[in-house]
Amino acid sequence: MADVSKTSAVNSSLQSIQKITKAAGKAQTALTTGRKVNKVTDDPNSYFVAKALSDRAGDLTQRKAAVDQGVSALNVANTALDSIDKFAEQLKGIAEAAKSASPAEQRALSRQFEEVGRQISNVAQDASYQGVNLLTGNNQLDVQFDQRPDSRLTVDGLNLDGTAVNAQSGLFSVAAFQANGDFKLSAFGLAGGSFTAAGGNVGQIGNVIGAIDSGISRLRGQAASLGSNVAILQERLNYTDQQANELQTGADKLTLADLNEEAARTAAAQTRHQIGINSLSIAGDQQRAILQLLGNG
Repeated sequence: MADVSKTSAVNSSLQSIQKITKAAGKAQTALTTGRKVNKVTDDPNSYFVAKALSDRAGDLTQRKAAVDQGVSALNVANTALDSIDKFAEQLKGIAEAAKSASPAEQRALSRQFEEVGRQISNVAQDASYQGVNLLTGNNQLDVQFDQRPDSRLTVDGLNLDGTAVNAQSGLFSVAAFQANGDFKLSAFGLAGGSFTAAGGNVGQIGNVIGAIDSGISRLRGQAASLGSNVAILQERLNYTDQQANELQTGADKLTLADLNEEAARTAAAQTRHQIGINSLSIAGDQQRAILQLLGNG
């Protein structure tokens, strides 16, 4: 017996069911993933625009991590400067006391002066963050905010370890801090490297105090500069965070699904699917009835 061809009504019902099944599957995927655009075939334009926005947001998020690390590096340096400032004030207090001290007291004050100086050197050497030390050597902090080469902040460090000659450094001159970590009082022009060399010469000890004051001024100027740079990085951190969020929000607007809408579509598709099944059944019954009539005839 030859195959019986499907009628146009049956074909129409089958095509309708296929379309409904496809729509139901798409709505179900949207409900499951929370996105109406999951692959390029869903909506090529929205897919590629959203991907570009998401990629940009991801790049900025990575930059944000680098900016955050830059803030930490500056905070480490600033904390160290605060400690060094306090040590420098101690040096000044020791020098002031040496003006009216006895020779024995001056020798003891000299030893104390050098010990505090060594601690300044130690703090400067310890102020390192991920290999960057803004208080020793010629280290530099470079933080890039964006892909543009000019979108960055470069912070130059200062030298407190005595490896660079700077006539304006006062306390932090190359002669005071030695490469081996020693601190030499003789660098301040006191013969024998002791306050006893100055004796009652208030002028000589005054020169020591002047050098310390010069160093303190340098420290505080650098601390102010670092503090300003921290503020810049913090603001850029906030800006980058907001920019990344806006970019991701823009991408989500193109791809996220309205769950209420997709749920309604799923329910409607299920109803239409059942109607399609019923239509297919009716069309089949009609075909069978016709065949029966032809057979009886």
